Amino acid sequence: MPVRPPASEAPLLSVAFVLLPEFTLSAFAGFVDTLRLSADDNFASGQKYSRWTVLHHDLNPVRSSCGAMIVPWGLFDDPSQYDCIVVVGGLVKGHEKIHSKALDFIARAHERGVLCIGVCTGSFALAYAGLMERRTTCVHWFHKPDFQKAFPGYRCVTDVVFLEDDGCITAAGGGVASDVAAVIIERFCGRARARIGLSGMLMDSPKGICSPQPHFEAEWFNRISRPELRRSILIMDRNVRRYTSVRDLARLADMSKSQMDRLFKAELGVAAGSFNRHLRLGHANMEVLFTKRTITDIAMEYSFSDASHFTKTYNDLIGLTPTAARAMEETDALEHIATSLANKAPVIQALMAGQLMFSSFESDTGAIGRFDPMKTSSDQKAEDRFEAALR
Repeated sequence: MPVRPPASEAPLLSVAFVLLPEFTLSAFAGFVDTLRLSADDNFASGQKYSRWTVLHHDLNPVRSSCGAMIVPWGLFDDPSQYDCIVVVGGLVKGHEKIHSKALDFIARAHERGVLCIGVCTGSFALAYAGLMERRTTCVHWFHKPDFQKAFPGYRCVTDVVFLEDDGCITAAGGGVASDVAAVIIERFCGRARARIGLSGMLMDSPKGICSPQPHFEAEWFNRISRPELRRSILIMDRNVRRYTSVRDLARLADMSKSQMDRLFKAELGVAAGSFNRHLRLGHANMEVLFTKRTITDIAMEYSFSDASHFTKTYNDLIGLTPTAARAMEETDALEHIATSLANKAPVIQALMAGQLMFSSFESDTGAIGRFDPMKTSSDQKAEDRFEAALR
């Protein structure tokens, strides 16, 4: 644990970190390392220009969402000795374990004029502590339904990476933590110090408050107004690679199966089970058309019982086997699928066209190229022809 410098050499910036249960390790690391690299000369990691500590209600290790444990440096104390507190969150399920002493510390800090920063779902803790009812909260687009459910009527945005509102900064999370750290360092220690921290992180100029939050949401999803339906779809999307019954999906969304069915039918015109099945099929279809993975691998990836089951389901929907669709030119396959689905609900057409939720893709999934802004002109022509066929 670093030793604080004498009072005569007090640093320009003092930060206390509050780590919530299941916090995101990268968000904490990004913030504290940007701070560390700017805090001493020659990247010596001393606390010369800035000091920081990690506080908790006890000294037991705090578990991050990836399983790594961080041991607190001290207990919650007088918040007025800090210039800002940084609350780092992560998995929403960890909020059930937030200690009342953490919320009290946050509230006392705000009362004393300390800048309060919520990173990732740390913003939820600021709201639980009573800070965000009349302020606007920036959340990750993925967690917007969770925030709206926990705090109905509160204002939240997902179009920017972080936001400052009357003594509170809320940030979407991830790499944005370093950007927020740079802004704070510049405010208290000057631009030169902030630039040193960023250069140590191999970053250019930090993102600003107005920088857009990068995410890809399908147009059909953006048109959905009911937050409980958006949340239900996101839950399905998170579970797209493992079979989960509609009853279990409904339980995860805090509703009954019949309630979920009524919700889907009222706005999308399909039952929840049908939507979930076509969501999995849509992902699998992108793998069939745009990767070289075996049909068996694709079937297993998206929780069909075997290749035969996947082939039958696929063939029943579009009148082609996956092997036959893959043998066709991509544009011809897309046109055939569009024609086959002409009488289906628009959302089913969209899912099979690859207008899927971005959150489910992994970096090694070939389908992600369908959303690549640098895609080739032939890709664009294929999409144009598909849309023309739908019309």
